[in-house]
Parts: sequence; C-alpha cells; structure tokens
Amino acid sequence: MSIQARVLQHIRQQHEISQSELRIQTGLSASAISSAVRRVQSIGLIQEVGSLQEAMGRPRTLLSLNADYAYTVGVQLNVQQSHIVLSNLCGKVVHRAQFSHSSHIPTQIAEDVARFIAEVGGHRIVGIGLAVSGIIDAERGVCLDSATTVGWQDVPIGPVVAERTGIPTSVENDANALALAELLFGAAKHDNSFIVVTLGTGIGAGIIIDRKLYRGRNGIAGEIGHISVSAPSSYTCSCGKTDCLEATASSRAIACAVSERLGVPIALEHLRETLHNEPDIAQEVLDHAGTRLGAVLAVLATVFDPDALYVAPEHHINLPAFQLAAATAFQSAVMPLCRTATTLRFLNESEDMWARGAASVAIERFFASAVQTTGGDVARPP
Repeated sequence: MSIQARVLQHIRQQHEISQSELRIQTGLSASAISSAVRRVQSIGLIQEVGSLQEAMGRPRTLLSLNADYAYTVGVQLNVQQSHIVLSNLCGKVVHRAQFSHSSHIPTQIAEDVARFIAEVGGHRIVGIGLAVSGIIDAERGVCLDSATTVGWQDVPIGPVVAERTGIPTSVENDANALALAELLFGAAKHDNSFIVVTLGTGIGAGIIIDRKLYRGRNGIAGEIGHISVSAPSSYTCSCGKTDCLEATASSRAIACAVSERLGVPIALEHLRETLHNEPDIAQEVLDHAGTRLGAVLAVLATVFDPDALYVAPEHHINLPAFQLAAATAFQSAVMPLCRTATTLRFLNESEDMWARGAASVAIERFFASAVQTTGGDVARPP
C-alpha cells in the first residue's frame, strides 16, 4: 500500500484527525505525511475542518474526508421491488427510490439504474454497487447463482449495467455488502473482526476478519443457511435439503410453518401481520426458528472468535420473540471459556439498509483505485 493510500485510509477511519496524529498512527515521518496530505488535498478529496488548540504549542489543523467529493449508487435487487440510493463517500444517503419488476431482465435493471442516475443529475457519480442474494463472482461482476431471489445463473449483471451507464459497476453478495457498510459507517466501525448474519428468504453471512471482507476460495464463505441444524422440515431449501438452517429459520420457512398450523397459505407480505394476530402460533414457530438460529450463531462465535455478531432480519421476522429465542440459545451454546465474550446484536432494518450496503461496495472500489498502489498517484474521477 502506498503512503498516500495509508494516509487516506486513516483519515477515512477518523471523523477528524491532525497530521501529528497521522504520524503516530502510521509511523511515517512528518515529511511523508505532509507530502501525502498535500497530494490528496490538492484534488479536494480531503479538507481542513478547523483546528484543535492544546494547552501548549501551536494549534493542530484537523483534516477530514470531503464526503461530497463524489457519490456512488447502491442497488438492492430483490424479488418484486428493489431499492436504489445515491450515497456520498461517507455512506450518507442523499436520494432514494424504489423500482418494481415482474421479471429480472439484466438490460431492464440497467435501464432502471440509468433512469435513476438521470433523475438525480448534477452529482459526480464514480461507482455503482449491486447487492444480490446468492453466489457472486465479485471480480467479474457475475451473479453465479441467486435461486432464492432473482433466479439468475451466470448472469454478468455488472458488465451489463456498466455498459449502459458508463460507470464502473461492482456486484457483491448482499450479506457481504451489508457487512462492509457496517464496517465503514455503521455499528461495527470500531470492530476488528465481526460477522453480519442476514435473515430473509435466504440466510447468509458477511464475514470481516482484520477489517477485511473474507469471501473464501470460491466466493461462498458465509453461506451458513445450508448448515444442517435439525430434523427435516416440510419446507425445502433452495439447496434441495430440508434439514438446513434456511429450511428452518428463513422468512419463507417461517411462513410455511405458520401456513401448516393455520391450514391456509400465508404470503410473505402478510407474515408479520399473521404472526401478530396468532400469538400462540407465533410463539411456537419463532421459538423453534430462533433456537436453531442461536445454535448456529454460537458455532460462528466459537469458530471465528469475532468481536461481535450482528443479525439483520428482514421486516417480516424482526420480532422480539424471535430475537429472544435466538439470544437465549446463543448464550446457552456459546463456548464459555472466552476472556471476552462475542457480543450479539440485532440490527433494526431500515428501508434502504441493503442498498446502502451496495453503495458501500462502490465506495470501497473507488478508494481502492483513487490512490494507485504503484507510484502513489492520486487519480481524479471522471
């Protein structure tokens, strides 16, 4: 990593920081810090935001990232309705929208993104991020498999959107995207290692180790929904099994269990209302699903020993009974010999949380290319 990249990384991680603090944190010389700051500041990527006067000595000038230097677009591709946002470089959403679709035709998705960009015109957009549930080849921007949501296999959605918009486009698994957003801007920004577990029609996990996203050799790290956890369920998972976590604790599995007990089919959009109106059934089903989830969370805590586990359920199942059952099972099963226990927290889903995660993927790609690792030249965006 070049000196400029190291300096920019530390400035991004801090709200405000002085050059003397940068020297302490990086171990670089004063001249190296000063030169790097001048080069990045010359294009407006960082800015001076005031000064700090200590008891003795000269005031220290504070530096901060210029969040409005550029923007990225984040898209969460979902079953019937997708969310799209425009975010500044600090992850603040400045525009948001939704678009509906009866089928997931890549060229139509690209048109929807291009239309949103035209509608929010006047912003320097340096990247687009797409968050898709399933197995992703992030390097090529290809959705290898997304059976539970958009039904794609080997779809080069990244290149399709990039060709239509003329903007670099990244594609990432939605759990990975959300984990990256929490690392950069959210609840986990002070954690070194953590896992974000996402619960919806599918179940996955974004794994951060030493503040870096871990995808695994084939890009399937975090596919925890297919861990066997129980006796066979009446709901068949997308992987074909009936005894995995996804067949027990996903929103579709919970809807299936409720439908069985009521004797009528329950659509996902009515699941939360049904659970509210049928408290006895809700308690039974959510306790079963939450207990299975908590056991898997305990396995993750033991295997990875992270600082924290974050659970992000979709709105349908983000209910106190479900959280309580999962937390109770987690505490019962987690390894008790740790000096500092892994914390477990539930994230309250916001409407555009997933799209914001997608925007974060594009933000990371921009910063990875903004300061070249060879030569240390700062690249201006188009």
